[in-house]
Amino acid sequence: MTLYVTLNIMDPFGTCYSSGLVGEHALKSKIHLRAGSLCNPAGMAQALGYTAADLSYARDAGYVCGVDLEPMGRPVGMVRVSLGASSIRLATSRLLCGS
Repeated sequence: MTLYVTLNIMDPFGTCYSSGLVGEHALKSKIHLRAGSLCNPAGMAQALGYTAADLSYARDAGYVCGVDLEPMGRPVGMVRVSLGASSIRLATSRLLCGS
């Protein structure tokens, strides 16, 4: 059985870190996760409450999948973590505790 957790990470002031930045830091910490629209832009838009006009604005501002750009000042992506039988305790601890 695998548990999937989809989230955005915020600073102490409630501002979301970009999913691209979270992905970069996770990779440096040897944590494997997915970041971005997760190959499902419509699902991402629905989960984050974006309208068609919001998505058009983001596209016109230069956002494309894989680019760390948040033209609306809100996340244009999410972080997805999979925990399952092959997850190791060290990686899980790094993710949850930051160490």
